[in-house]
Amino acid sequence: MFENRYLTEDKILKEYIIKVISKKMFILCSVFIVLLSILLLGAWRERDVFGMGWYSSGVLILLVTMIGSPYFMYMEMKKMGETIHNHQTFETVVIFDDKIHLKEGDFSLTIDYTQIKKIHQLKYSCVLMFSKNQGIIIKQNSFVKGSFDEFLLFMNKKTGQSIGAK
Repeated sequence: MFENRYLTEDKILKEYIIKVISKKMFILCSVFIVLLSILLLGAWRERDVFGMGWYSSGVLILLVTMIGSPYFMYMEMKKMGETIHNHQTFETVVIFDDKIHLKEGDFSLTIDYTQIKKIHQLKYSCVLMFSKNQGIIIKQNSFVKGSFDEFLLFMNKKTGQSIGAK
């Protein structure tokens, strides 16, 4: 059995948003920025002012999206957490026995190990994804029962998921 207890820190939440939730958006925006930059270069070579305006506007919009979206997601997640907990701070407790049990104030969640779709190991935390955009955050240095290394081996056996690198 493993038990993880922590107070949510901004650095953990920001890391989760940037490296897990926003990762695909960053990749997609980057691809379109490169494509639009190539088109912009072609429009510049042909002295197409209209094309240069459209393509540079597209690049600007994508850059603003890449920079602004994680910030707005972070603010929304903080607001949602405050709403759920009535502006109080509670310790997050995650217990691993026959199932995964998460409790934070009055909020609780229990899921089966088979529901874990992917595991992300980050710098400060580990995220157990049970849907496309939802996961349970585990703070690496906050195990009160068991160790983080033992936990990773345990999760690999229970879920069959390989642990994603930092």
